[in-house]
Amino acid sequence: MGNCNLSLCQFSNDFPHQISQIFERDKHLKRNFREETATDLLMAGLSTFRASGILVDFPHEPTTGGDMEWTFVAPNERNGGRYLSLMIQAKRARFSKTKNSGYWYYAHLAHGTPPGQQARNLVSYASSAQSPPGTYPMYIFYHPLSALSGHTKNLPPIRGVNLTSAYVILPVVSRRCTRPEMRVTYWRPHFISLPDLFCPAIHPISPVGPNNPGMPSDGHDMPEYLHPDSVAERLERHRNKTAGFVRALGSKNPPKITAVTGIPKVILRALNNETTVEDRKGLKRPRAIFRVDSKQKTAD
Repeated sequence: MGNCNLSLCQFSNDFPHQISQIFERDKHLKRNFREETATDLLMAGLSTFRASGILVDFPHEPTTGGDMEWTFVAPNERNGGRYLSLMIQAKRARFSKTKNSGYWYYAHLAHGTPPGQQARNLVSYASSAQSPPGTYPMYIFYHPLSALSGHTKNLPPIRGVNLTSAYVILPVVSRRCTRPEMRVTYWRPHFISLPDLFCPAIHPISPVGPNNPGMPSDGHDMPEYLHPDSVAERLERHRNKTAGFVRALGSKNPPKITAVTGIPKVILRALNNETTVEDRKGLKRPRAIFRVDSKQKTAD
């Protein structure tokens, strides 16, 4: 999925279409590809950017549910560096056939006993003492090709990969989550895409093809807009857009998204290639660390 001749921004545009094609193939199979399939492929693609500053690690024990962790660090900043981590739970869309047509929905969105316990655990863990400060919970959604829809005046696109805040999901799945509330179209207004995170604010990237082999990498292209403060700023804008939806459901405003000073020691050891056996045993999910080495972020 990844290619060392592509920039991370190019990859973030190409990968969602590739995964949507893979998931499209299971429409006529007795067994669907699971979230873990897409997550493994996504992490494998990110691992090709190691020379550019992305470190990918997998836990000793196999994980279930397709969840992962993305950590953005700027270790050269004063007072111990800057840090932001995203705890991400994966869900894939499935098709429900009706008499006249059908619709796409997330079958296990309210997973857990009682319903919504998985989302509740994700949010609770991200804000608990077990999790480092600067940790934010999110959901990532994988969509087959037939589920995709382009950008409109009022709605973001449905791509092969979309994300949203777990604080948006939680108040819905914590009560009786109806089938209409599980539909992809219900959540679409709150989507962001991989390019929203991995590209500059303006990202006119063309699909890779015979006449466009991609954007060459110079081996030092971990861009400034992946500085933890810049990523936090973009996610904070998304939080502000979804705050009204969350309040309307009777929940408090989600906490403000900010990067923090002080990179956890386990992350510093990973950056210095000093990960211990205990560190690996403590790793609960696949992890990608995005390292920006400059001492000052730029606006995105």
